[in-house]
Amino acid sequence: MKNMIVICPTLSQPRIHKRVRQLANIFNLDIFAFSRGLYELNKFPEEFTPIPLGRIQDKNYFGRISKLIQAVLKIRKYAAKLNKEDSFFYAFSLDTLIIGRLCGLKNGFYEVGDIRFDRGKKTVFSVLENIFVKYLKAVVVTSPGFIDEVKKTGNRFKNIPYIVIENKLPGGLGRPQLDFRLNENSKKIRIGVIGFLRYEAPLKRILSFVLKHSEMYELHCWGDGPFRGLFENHPSPSINFYGSFKNPENLRDIYSKIDLNYVVYGGDVHSEIGVQLAIPNKLYESIFYGVPLLCRRDTEVGAAALRMGVGFVVDDEFDATLMAVDWHQIRKMRKKCEEIPSSDLIDTGDVILKNAIRLLNKS
Repeated sequence: MKNMIVICPTLSQPRIHKRVRQLANIFNLDIFAFSRGLYELNKFPEEFTPIPLGRIQDKNYFGRISKLIQAVLKIRKYAAKLNKEDSFFYAFSLDTLIIGRLCGLKNGFYEVGDIRFDRGKKTVFSVLENIFVKYLKAVVVTSPGFIDEVKKTGNRFKNIPYIVIENKLPGGLGRPQLDFRLNENSKKIRIGVIGFLRYEAPLKRILSFVLKHSEMYELHCWGDGPFRGLFENHPSPSINFYGSFKNPENLRDIYSKIDLNYVVYGGDVHSEIGVQLAIPNKLYESIFYGVPLLCRRDTEVGAAALRMGVGFVVDDEFDATLMAVDWHQIRKMRKKCEEIPSSDLIDTGDVILKNAIRLLNKS
């Protein structure tokens, strides 16, 4: 097997854990990872032991420089022992792409799981990305809509192979048997907020909505992030916060406790392009566990939910649109979720396996 150095921007991202498991079927792995102090319940699978690169903070780009230099020096020591022509790196962010190239490895894979900057503008990020993309075997994206956006970075991105691996569920999960006999007359509609609490405006909006209509709705929040304080220790009995959770181990229990999944992101101008184009893991989780989605209009995930009949979109008429969702519609969409086969919702690893082998055979 060929060797691969995997460089992770965080220890606790389930998508990274899943990808590492898939890559281990193709490569001998050395894994390096930064920590961020979030979601620390989510750890790497037991069979992998990442080498720590220190702790960094989100958005503190200049504060990361010394950590990035230290990471380059640490990884270079490992890379020096490898046959450079027969070794690769796998990067999950621009930071780690730069590290991978500076540590002396020429060939690599670059995964873009989120659009964090506007590649249509010439910024320090787009310039660096266009420089360090040289010699990459492929760019991996989690949404087909990301491809054209990433290509805006520069000419080097236009001729690179792209591999689309949507952020579906890992294999081995049991899908529940759905119960459509909802107790519609005696319980409130339970809205769930699950995951990284990153976007302030939509979080405040759903919080305000539930507080205004607390006789009809409850809000249940699982997650961590900069805006967890909106929900943590909230005095209203209609607002429930449970903190971090293990993904995927706790998903079945979480989804059994909600009737609608709030998947509305945005409000930050720097992330709007990514929000519009992303197809997050919440789409596949919600369908798998039979919970209709609430999405934002004019987003890829909203369009997908409408197309499959498994969700609603909210717009400027937020309160009126959401209050129009009734138990009959929820029950109908739960049935639509059940009709979608599990095979459409699971990432078996075949995509990365087949494409990586094909690309490596060309080298």
